Amino acid sequence: MKGLSLAIAIAIVTVPVGVMADEGQDTTEFKVSPIGHVQKSEDRTLIVLDKKYEPGLLGLNGYSHAYVFWWFDRNDTPGKRATLQVHPMGNRDNPLTGVFATRSPVRPNLVALTLCKIVAVKENVVEVEKIDAFDGTAVIDIKPFIPGYDTAEDAKMPEWLERARKKRQAKTDKPTTGEHAGLHNVMRVSDRIVSGSEPHGEEAFKSLEKMGVKTVVSVDGARPNVELAKKHGLRYVHIPIGYDGVPEHAGAALARLVREADGPFYIHCHHGRHRGPAAAAVACVASGATKGQDALKILEKAGTSKNYSGLWRDVEKHKPPAPGTDLPELVEIAEVDSLAAAMAKIDRAYDNLKLCREAKWSTPKDHPDLVPALQAFIVREGFQEPGQHVSEDYDGRFKAWLTEAEKAADGLGQAVLGGNLDQADKQFGALINSCKQCHDEYRN
Repeated sequence: MKGLSLAIAIAIVTVPVGVMADEGQDTTEFKVSPIGHVQKSEDRTLIVLDKKYEPGLLGLNGYSHAYVFWWFDRNDTPGKRATLQVHPMGNRDNPLTGVFATRSPVRPNLVALTLCKIVAVKENVVEVEKIDAFDGTAVIDIKPFIPGYDTAEDAKMPEWLERARKKRQAKTDKPTTGEHAGLHNVMRVSDRIVSGSEPHGEEAFKSLEKMGVKTVVSVDGARPNVELAKKHGLRYVHIPIGYDGVPEHAGAALARLVREADGPFYIHCHHGRHRGPAAAAVACVASGATKGQDALKILEKAGTSKNYSGLWRDVEKHKPPAPGTDLPELVEIAEVDSLAAAMAKIDRAYDNLKLCREAKWSTPKDHPDLVPALQAFIVREGFQEPGQHVSEDYDGRFKAWLTEAEKAADGLGQAVLGGNLDQADKQFGALINSCKQCHDEYRN
């Protein structure tokens, strides 16, 4: 049943249900035909029905909300169909519970239910505000939400769910610091995705374990602490990105992450303010939890600098890979650029900085794509990443000069942002001198 995303409307979902003994029929299954599919674009979410079902939508525009029943096709494996007990929400602090007492996506019959706000009903299309299903997912039924009927008096829920509800209700939209030992700038961006700083030390991984995290994702260039993560039962995935944006291969890897890996996920960079939130936003788009302009709100909450225009651009324009697309393998430790490759990247940005200096630290007329401060920060990143995992073949002086150059590039970017052109020239000179002394000793 892979591929039930219903690119065609003739796909059939076969649902085993047992023998209808009361009617004397020797029937061991029903067949459920999709009535349509989810269609997501950058700014709209549609339930597109097969034209033959259009008459069934008559009167739906009189309701504000509707239940949409759809199929968990991404979970359709024998193992997941055979799973009958889970820790709800992927949190081992929650008691082992039967799947029929949860909303878990693993169950014998993969029926999902979402209450959607109706935006418009036109012909064979229902536009909804949002739905937690992937683009192309098969829809098997729609029922209106009826206030007064779709409620229950004296309704109750298990204690673990009540605790989760209160905890979620108490959360604010602002990043939290100091709440989790060893972690900073922690921000929950969806039910399954949290962003923050790099975990430092034993206490940080204990915090992640207590948070119910299953998979830790580093988008930083430094080597992840895989060993300490494993000690606490956590998986590490390494998808390094730069400050200049989220490349296509990284976006594809994040899509595979949310589709196949066990959540919840903790996605981090170094400080948890820029690359981590950007990757978390892309993961949210890939999971169907948000899109377009809404994804940018994640960067706003995290305080991601607008100077990293590539991060903002790629989050806003990200489109998840289509179902069936070959996606990158998820690895514990990715191959990061060699020192030579890092220096080549610095050289390109350095050449761009020279053009910006000639334009008095503004965008050159012949290069409208160059933002002076961003180029300075790209140079800073170029020195920062090798400094974190440079080989022992280089001595302490080499590492010190990398740090010196990193600080000069950062000072240059800050001076440009502040409009202090004299200071920008001074920092650029310091950067040149730092690079020259290193080249004279180690490269030339």
